[in-house]
Amino acid sequence: MTDLSYLAAVRESYDTVAAEYARQVKFPAGRAGGVRVRIDLSPAMVELARQAYPELDFTVGSMTALAIDDGELAGILAYYSVHHTPPELLPVVFGEFHRTLAPGGRLMLAGHAGTGEHLRPTQAYGGRPVSYESYLTPPDRTAELLEAAGFVITAQLLEPPGEGTKRTVATFLARKPGPPNTPDTPTC
Repeated sequence: MTDLSYLAAVRESYDTVAAEYARQVKFPAGRAGGVRVRIDLSPAMVELARQAYPELDFTVGSMTALAIDDGELAGILAYYSVHHTPPELLPVVFGEFHRTLAPGGRLMLAGHAGTGEHLRPTQAYGGRPVSYESYLTPPDRTAELLEAAGFVITAQLLEPPGEGTKRTVATFLARKPGPPNTPDTPTC
């Protein structure tokens, strides 16, 4: 059985910092463009998202066991969401991404990267207490794990620390092999 006890610390920490996080990390308003599944581990983060975007549906859930049918999604955006996952559990998360994507489905994964550092901050977002841990997985290792989960990496971008970033940011574009599912179209 997989030990998912780290999820409680992540959930509790983001529940604690949710309001300050929402003040510091602004996402542009705009149309959802067909996005229909939005999941976060933190109930407080989900509530703030519902208040900010009442026209969208948000759900509390975990990347380790997505309540989504096999092949249901056309795409997944995992934006700064996997660095709290212990490296040995990344195959579980990437496996869930692969399982829920339709053939030809796309994944965009972006977030902190490093050389294997394991961080244990005690405060974040305005000095609020946190108990989560962060794992700065090397980008090459992330690529290996994505490929082992069945993804084909189509692009990779590394942004070194510098203006506006404290750490290296790795962004991966990947797809699940196979032709994209297309809606039934009438034939003549």
